[in-house]
Amino acid sequence: MLFRSNLTTSGGSGTKTLAGAVVVAGNLTIGAGTTVDVGGSNFGITVAGNWANGGTFTPGSGLVTFNGSGAQTIGTAASLTFNNVTVNKSAGALTMLTTTSLTVNDLTMTAGSFTPPATLTINGNATLTAGTLTAGTTINVGGNWSNNGGIFTQGSGTVNFNGTGAQAINGSAASQTFNHLTINKSSGSATLGGTVSVGGNLTITAGTLDTASNSVTLSGNFSNSGTFTAGSSAITIAGTAAQSINGFTTTGTVSMTKTANTATFNGNVNGGGLTINGTGGTLNLGTSLTHTFTGTWTRTAGTLDGGSSTLKLGNATAFSGTGGTFTASTGTVEYNAAGAQSVAGVTYNNLTLSGSGAKTTTGATVNGILSMEGTATTTGTVATYGAAATLQYKGSAAQTTGTEFPATWSGSGGVIIANGNGTGVTLAANKTVNAPCTVNNGAVLTLGSAIVLSGSGAFTLSAGGTLAIASTAGITSSGATGNIQMTTRNFDAAGNYTYNGSAAQATGNGLPTTLTGTLTIANGVSTGVTLSQNTAINTAGTCVVNNGALLTLGSSIVLSGSGAFTLSSGGTLAIAHASGIDGNITTTTKTFDPAANYTY
Repeated sequence: MLFRSNLTTSGGSGTKTLAGAVVVAGNLTIGAGTTVDVGGSNFGITVAGNWANGGTFTPGSGLVTFNGSGAQTIGTAASLTFNNVTVNKSAGALTMLTTTSLTVNDLTMTAGSFTPPATLTINGNATLTAGTLTAGTTINVGGNWSNNGGIFTQGSGTVNFNGTGAQAINGSAASQTFNHLTINKSSGSATLGGTVSVGGNLTITAGTLDTASNSVTLSGNFSNSGTFTAGSSAITIAGTAAQSINGFTTTGTVSMTKTANTATFNGNVNGGGLTINGTGGTLNLGTSLTHTFTGTWTRTAGTLDGGSSTLKLGNATAFSGTGGTFTASTGTVEYNAAGAQSVAGVTYNNLTLSGSGAKTTTGATVNGILSMEGTATTTGTVATYGAAATLQYKGSAAQTTGTEFPATWSGSGGVIIANGNGTGVTLAANKTVNAPCTVNNGAVLTLGSAIVLSGSGAFTLSAGGTLAIASTAGITSSGATGNIQMTTRNFDAAGNYTYNGSAAQATGNGLPTTLTGTLTIANGVSTGVTLSQNTAINTAGTCVVNNGALLTLGSSIVLSGSGAFTLSSGGTLAIAHASGIDGNITTTTKTFDPAANYTY
């Protein structure tokens, strides 16, 4: 049915049911108290003028097409509902009057311009083939969003995907731009079909956003209470506003291209490469987080602020470029590749070298802790250390000090031995430490026969720590003899002491006269180890003479206490007391192996 002018229903009551498709060349007005019903056949309505609904419209599953060549309006009720709507205007714009909420099933933009009300709810699909859709405050989408060449003017509004099944954000358009984008799905995933740029906030309230490895640009906040599946997506943090970015994982590159203000991570971020290329912008790594990148840290422009978080770099080419600024704050940077890496020549708070291989530290400055971990070693020139710096060893296997340990250490944080694997840490050369040097509980420090640890600092062997001593003079409480010659020497009674020199040794007067740790004799040269003074091995403590080793006890020397003494098979005990073994050894528990050796 074609109405060449206006179509109006009136009469105060009654239902007008369509008997066929209706084309209205002018305005369609549904009068107060009347109902227009598309009928059981769901006939379509095409309107070239305005749509004024003062009564009731029963849309069924029909289609309403707006195809005028001039301005058109939809009104006037506060809330209106259609089934499918197509905008196919050769000219002019379709706008709302006083209506603030419009609900449709499918919305198709074929041509022309449409500005919906503050709230547009699309329970089905939104298809933008051509023309312009200008957002109001909120567009709710329950189906797919397909942009095949139309224009979406996002304004300051939000597009909310809230369907209960799978939804696609796709189309033939190379990229799509939203202001605020929200995923709030009780089930199913919303999946990107191309590049997406979010000028405002990206919020995942519930459900899953799957990028299908398409690139995503964030110019506002990113918050995630659901699931963000980023695949190998390139994630770009852009814009000029301050941003808060929740954690995410991608194997693609994470880039900061901001030209003003700061974006701050508030969750752990894992990525391929990390690119800082935002003149005037800052990426802050946040508070107490761990960010792991398997690619290259590219420094072009802008600022990377370490916050109080840890940045792990695992690529063989750990960094490239020298542009921009790195602000260490109180954070940690860890180079953790399984192989050689060069360390960026910047100033760090904490620097951790882990994984394996040689790490080149030329040009680096460390103001906090340099921690040697894994099986990593150092090469190049020694790093520059700040006044409060600390050198720490906590490897996963035996370690030997290298270029990271200068001949003289003055950083007030001192040197910490925290590696208890195998032989722990072996001091490769004489060192002067003008700060504390501590062997932690469970850690091992091994000193060769000619190695001296000296300086004005304090040496501490903690309870449970182990000191392997090879000096002929053993360890002394003061003076310039023995392996430890630091000004202050603290040898804990619950520490462990191993004598393993390659020449005759004395235990020295630094060995505590009361021990609850382990005293191990592992020196097998002809005169072995001579106990320098009476020593009590008390409960929980033990003295062991290893296979092949020799312990020599003078005539007046007594090894006493409530602990245990063990002479192992193949070990040798040299006894000088007038009462023999019972004179030299009076510990509560004594074990003398029948295959041991005894010299009187």
